[in-house]
Amino acid sequence: MTATQKITQKILDFGKTIPAEELFPTIIPEASGLVTSDPYAFSIAVCLDRGTIAEIIWTIPYDIKQELGYLDPQIIY
Repeated sequence: MTATQKITQKILDFGKTIPAEELFPTIIPEASGLVTSDPYAFSIAVCLDRGTIAEIIWTIPYDIKQELGYLDPQIIY
């Protein structure tokens, strides 16, 4: 493992010690878990972030999943 990979792993490990609710503040508490467990949900929120309040942005993927019943990139595409 290279030095860069070791540093990356340390950062990833540290991120796991922070509760999702603190790392990703949301309007709906369950939404925090979605953006930490689903890379597509995380990507949606990151792409939508244009200076809007974080609590709203991190909740949008959850809202989409609730509305559609799924959050599948193949189907949404």
